[in-house]
Amino acid sequence: MTPYKPDITFKQFLECIASGSSSDMHWTPQTKLCNFCDVKYDFIGHMETVEEDAAAVIKSIGLNVTFPHSFPSVKHKTKQVIDTWYKDLPRELLVSLQKRFQTDFEMHGFSKRPPGRQDIAED
Repeated sequence: MTPYKPDITFKQFLECIASGSSSDMHWTPQTKLCNFCDVKYDFIGHMETVEEDAAAVIKSIGLNVTFPHSFPSVKHKTKQVIDTWYKDLPRELLVSLQKRFQTDFEMHGFSKRPPGRQDIAED
């Protein structure tokens, strides 16, 4: 079996996202999609805390189920891999992504600093 090879690099993918040229809604800032000013959301979950967030939602709606757990070692390895992906990307590209998603970061409490990049400020 031949390993999968993407048609574009991670850097090229981020350049497309930063430029706003992707029409895929998955890469559109959430603040442009979810009408946060018009809809009174009572819960916003994060993938980084999905287990805790899911448990809170399940409890609040009175279900007697449990959310499947992930594995801490996988989370740790994923962070290491992501840090490696961002390590050699141009600073200008990452700052451009910061600006594009700034409101999302602020509204949802995300760090604006790219993974593994202490050389890029939070503001």
